[in-house]
Formats: sequence, structure tokens, C-alpha cells
Amino acid sequence: MRIIMAIAGVVICALGIAFCKCALLGTDPFQCFLAGIDNIIPLSFGTVHIIINVLLLILMLAVGRKYMGVATFVNIFLLGYMVEFFMYGINSMFDEVTLLLQIVYLAIGILVLCLSLALYFTADLGVSAYDFIALLLEEKGVAKFKYCRIATDLICVVAGFFLNAVIGVGTLITAFFMGPLVAYLRSTIAEPLLAKYQD
Repeated sequence: MRIIMAIAGVVICALGIAFCKCALLGTDPFQCFLAGIDNIIPLSFGTVHIIINVLLLILMLAVGRKYMGVATFVNIFLLGYMVEFFMYGINSMFDEVTLLLQIVYLAIGILVLCLSLALYFTADLGVSAYDFIALLLEEKGVAKFKYCRIATDLICVVAGFFLNAVIGVGTLITAFFMGPLVAYLRSTIAEPLLAKYQD
């Protein structure tokens, strides 16, 4: 069950990111940071995603090896390309994207993204090279996960701003509420689900 939750979590994460990007109302903070990097490195999103995550993996190897697992490497090497694949499918569904559809896309994206993180955090088979930072800070007693995540997300937003990334309403919503929502979905859905199928 844990391996299913881990892999499903990463795939669903890609879908959530794709919906947020297609909404054109601002992506989540880490994707905002990657978009800023993409402005200065003329490569595909999937390739930029791999490069930045490999750099973060070095930090993870130094201080957070316990957070590494199969989901870590699926996230690093496949997530970016899965996002591109899902974006192609989403963008092909409608000829015109209205403001209402943008809002629907953003709402779906945020909910799916937060649920995906709750699933693969709970599976405990590795997290992304970015996600581990807030988890490590919580482990070290800095603050609860939701507050650590807000802090790391705000740093990404500031970095993205200075790299000329688009800061939208979706970016601000996820910066302040993704951490708390992930924590809530983890305790109310992901952990009970794992407990049910492990018994």
C-alpha cells in the first residue's frame, strides 16, 4: 500500500501542478522559483526541474538522507516531464479558457497538489528534494510543519519575484495555505487510509 501511495502521490502531484500552471493565475511557490530559473536558462521545464532538484539532492544527502526513497527519485527525474504531459492534455480540452475555467483549474490544482503531498509524505518512501526541507525543520524543533512550509514557500516566492517569475493569486494562496492544508489532509485522509489498508 505504501508504494502505491508514494507513486500515486507523485503522479497526482504532477497533475496538480499542471492544473495550476494551466490556470495562468500563479503556480505554487517552488514552481514559481523554477519558472524564474527557466527565465535565465533556456531549457524545457522538465529539464530545469531535474537540474534544480539534483542540486537540492546534494543538500538532502548531507543532512536529510532519511527522507530519501523511491518517491524522491521519481519526483526528481520524472515529475517535470509528467507535468508537461498533463499540461498538454489539459490545454487540449478547451479552445478558450475563460476566467471561470481558470478559477476552476486553480482550485482543482491546489486541492490535488496538497492531497498528493499528504499521500506521499504518509507513505514514507521518500519525498522531493524541496519538500524535505520543511519536514527536517519540523524534526529539528524549529516549528510545526505547516509553519516551516509557509516559510520555505515564501522564500521561493521572493526568489521567483527577483528572477522575474509571474506572481499570481495562486502563488500567494499556496504560499500561505498549502502547508496547513497538507498537514490537515495528511491527518484526516492519508494517515487513516494507510492505517486501514495496513491492518
